[in-house]
Amino acid sequence: MHALVRYLPFVLVVAAWEIGARTGLLHPAFFSSPTGVLDGVVDWYGTGKILPHLGRTLGEILAGTTLSFLVGVPAGLLIGWHRRLSDSTTPTLSFLDAVPAVAIAPMVPLVLGLGPWTAIVLVFYLTIFPTVFNVTAGVRTVAQDLLRMARHFRASDRQLFTTIVLPSIVPYIFGTLRGNIGRALAGALVGEWLGSNAGVGSMMFDAAAIFEAKTVYVGALTVVALSLIASVMVAAAERRAWRWRPA
Repeated sequence: MHALVRYLPFVLVVAAWEIGARTGLLHPAFFSSPTGVLDGVVDWYGTGKILPHLGRTLGEILAGTTLSFLVGVPAGLLIGWHRRLSDSTTPTLSFLDAVPAVAIAPMVPLVLGLGPWTAIVLVFYLTIFPTVFNVTAGVRTVAQDLLRMARHFRASDRQLFTTIVLPSIVPYIFGTLRGNIGRALAGALVGEWLGSNAGVGSMMFDAAAIFEAKTVYVGALTVVALSLIASVMVAAAERRAWRWRPA
């Protein structure tokens, strides 16, 4: 009964959507219907024709987020550790972070041309600054007593980083990964819309241009599924990383 109550609003919305589509209250060119969307899912996934689009999108997200992680984590460590470097770089980074992605997105394909690079650059741009800022914040919250004690025992900077700083910023890194899931998906979709003929974003926008609503919903459901799967994977990795922590 509890499960029925929990999912009742969802069931009612889907039922109302189906009824509205069948009675003509909802225009099929804009809203399709639950059964139409289900037919679209079966068509795209049953035939496998969505796989090239899905593979392109996943590749772009993986490339962009990996680059932002490889650049952002070391940059955040350096900025958080060196106060002078922080004072000189933080204003510029804050300014770049405040620039909306839609303001630079049209310029990327003009510079790089059409292809996956547009999406990769946008994914990188949308995820690099949260990575840097969160890692910087993590470094600055490291317990100073631990650092002073380690220095008292003549620990080197390398030992400080590996034994104190890096373990302390693990929650900030996983928090960054969770927050970057939506940003990475948005960057990939917009990049595919602007500069690619493949990918889930390209599939959705091409379908929207010809009012093929069910394909748009198939793409939207795919994006939601990717977000949920990525969130579960990050949560599992975080639990594994903290398994050594005492209860």
